[in-house]
Amino acid sequence: MLFQHGFGGSNAGVLDVGALFAADGLATIGISAASHGRRGSPLDLITSTPFQIRDILRQSNADEMSVLRTIEAGLDVDGDAQPDLDPARMGYLGISLGGIMGATLVAVEEILPVAVLNVAGARIAFLATSEGTRDIYTSALAAAVGLEVGDPRFETFLRRQLEIAQHALDPADGLNFARRWFLEPFPGASPHRVLVQEGIGDILVANASTEALAAAGGLEANVARSDPDGVSGLWRFEPPGGHGIFAREDVRAQAIRFLLSGGTEILDPSTAAN
Repeated sequence: MLFQHGFGGSNAGVLDVGALFAADGLATIGISAASHGRRGSPLDLITSTPFQIRDILRQSNADEMSVLRTIEAGLDVDGDAQPDLDPARMGYLGISLGGIMGATLVAVEEILPVAVLNVAGARIAFLATSEGTRDIYTSALAAAVGLEVGDPRFETFLRRQLEIAQHALDPADGLNFARRWFLEPFPGASPHRVLVQEGIGDILVANASTEALAAAGGLEANVARSDPDGVSGLWRFEPPGGHGIFAREDVRAQAIRFLLSGGTEILDPSTAAN
């Protein structure tokens, strides 16, 4: 399984997540996203231009593809000249920023037929106005242009800035790729199976952002299902948890079962931990 961490994280997150999945026989691999870990500062995603942010996201996707190509070629971990990971059984787990990037990756990567996108979202630029980020972003922007945050002129300016930024980010935004999961796969590609997990009350990736991503992908919400041909869906988790729902046992259990089943089962979280 390919794991992608959230904002401010690094490939060290594999050590924690990997232990959870190893108990069920799933090996986990992951890399630091661009501007994370030893590759720089995550503050680049706040201070860079929209075009630079777009390229940070696209570079991270390209790097993830390189990892998948390595697995496909035969990754030998223990030195016995035999591949240790099965490229035919690959899956993806992305949390927060990792889920945002995964929404694009799973649409274009044929070796990745199944993905869990935890607290992911779309319309990336507008995440700057989520409850947990708005004060930081608007204060910095208002100071830069010499306006007060409460000034009506600033609100007009902010809206225009976000619309322009979103236009720049569109080529890396999952909203423009979600229909390719299974509604309209790219020519010659197989349908992908995607589970989006949403934390109601999320103040970092606003629920409206997650709902927009799920709607673009044609996901039905809170329906437990099983189908050998594959299933996809959105699950809305009521509080507690919000943006940190992956700390909950029922959320993790649902994600593990979905990946273990190859995307053929979405369990009701009230039974997923049993």
